[in-house]
Amino acid sequence: MVIALAACSTFQIPPDVAVEEVSRFNRPGYPSFSGTGSIRFSGGGRVFNGTILLAIENHHFRLEIVDKSGRSIVAKAGRRERIISVDPATGERKIDTGSMIRITDGFFAPVSLLRSMVTGEAPSFSRVISTRIKSGRRLVNVTGPDMELTYTDRLERIKIRSGSSGEVTMALGPMSKGPLAAYVSTVTFRYRNSMKVTVKWNNVGQGTTFADGFFEFDERLW
Repeated sequence: MVIALAACSTFQIPPDVAVEEVSRFNRPGYPSFSGTGSIRFSGGGRVFNGTILLAIENHHFRLEIVDKSGRSIVAKAGRRERIISVDPATGERKIDTGSMIRITDGFFAPVSLLRSMVTGEAPSFSRVISTRIKSGRRLVNVTGPDMELTYTDRLERIKIRSGSSGEVTMALGPMSKGPLAAYVSTVTFRYRNSMKVTVKWNNVGQGTTFADGFFEFDERLW
């Protein structure tokens, strides 16, 4: 349990205390995850409603976004520094060596956020650079990458200030009870002022055993 919060917004949390508190959200032994949910993009005069399919095992992931007709518009898999992208139109595979994945036009997210949007833990970081308390919530600014973490007794928001998308804010909804472990029920991303992406998990499996090549797109997912 995070210690009681003070109301004073100028109160500074010692960096070592902030690291200890944020570390309480870590879930290194989290079971494998396979989830299907709804996804909605809005902003800039456009709206898209579709289905998101995400599988995670340790630090490997596989992600698909499908439109209402069943057409895949995003297909990516792999791990940090080795991301496989499949062109939905041609089936051509491409391997990137970065740590960012393109979700949609103008929205690039670090691979580590995919795990956070399921487990509710903070991405790893190098060090704490500043802390404060605002409206009963703790705000901790860290570097490596440049983020602001907002939390009470759970992580509520991750603000990332690096990458070609500019500042991206990820709000984590309440935790839901899963088959083996709790998972984040809803996630909302905001970027480029008016752009918004909302994910709501509907069908969740945990403890899944994936076939060889599953995270390499060696065979069809779902």
